[in-house]
Amino acid sequence: MSHPIDPSKLLQQAEELAGIDAGPGRPNTTNHRRAVSAAYYALFHAINLKAARHVLPNVASDEEVWQATRWIEHADVRSVCRVVETCGASTKPIVGLPKGLSQREEPLWRVLSKPDSNGGRVANVSHSLRWVAVVFVSLHAARQSADYDHSAEFSKETVIGHVRVSGLALAYLDGQVGHPDFQRFFAWIFARASGLRR
Repeated sequence: MSHPIDPSKLLQQAEELAGIDAGPGRPNTTNHRRAVSAAYYALFHAINLKAARHVLPNVASDEEVWQATRWIEHADVRSVCRVVETCGASTKPIVGLPKGLSQREEPLWRVLSKPDSNGGRVANVSHSLRWVAVVFVSLHAARQSADYDHSAEFSKETVIGHVRVSGLALAYLDGQVGHPDFQRFFAWIFARASGLRR
């Protein structure tokens, strides 16, 4: 494969389409929409590549890693990110599940929490992982609007905000890839993609 998908190049495309270095003025609406979409895809593919490399460490060729990323769908990443976001927002001990989680998401809540002395559980999610999850869910929603909502409007300021936050999330991923929370996150994405936790 001579031209694999490169998250950094998608982010660069998003920056160009958003007109970040173009000075004052407004790029056309189509460029704004494509910038939002490219910013989302940069983060989506970065997560997929890191998840595949986590699941196939030092045993797979680049080609095999790229093929493995095709198992992961947008809904898989969004589902795990939504659970991480929900769990991370649970700042007080909980008996049972955080509001908004279903019974099938209970195993992930157990991974993202620790026992409390009163018999409940309290969230144990690193700030950086929760932040990446929140960004992904936000960019996913923005990309849905950019690609499918004819009435959606995107100001230059808003688009640049999406692009910059995507870049920060990519940097977080690079810096935290070896953290146990992120390694569990990557493993759960593959578990979701494989159908183990549908």
